[in-house]
Amino acid sequence: MTDQFPTINSTLSPNELCKFIQAQYGLSDMSECAIIRLAMNHLYAVEDQAKLYVFKVYKHNWRTKPEIEEELGLLTHLKENSCEVANEPYRQVN
Repeated sequence: MTDQFPTINSTLSPNELCKFIQAQYGLSDMSECAIIRLAMNHLYAVEDQAKLYVFKVYKHNWRTKPEIEEELGLLTHLKENSCEVANEPYRQVN
């Protein structure tokens, strides 16, 4: 047996994910992360200097890169046309 055990589903630690997001996106070390929803894809609220972001983690191989790009394109289009798209209640990050 190897050192790794196969998994079907896992949840990322909000604290460790926050460190990753800080490094990848240049957020401050004061940013905070909390789980919004656990489902087919997990949503995390990331707050940094009074700005709120939503970070989405997809299940492995659930969507292709072009499908994700299309989703991002749609979200950008909706934002540019002043449409609200979030359907999950926002939970304040402490």
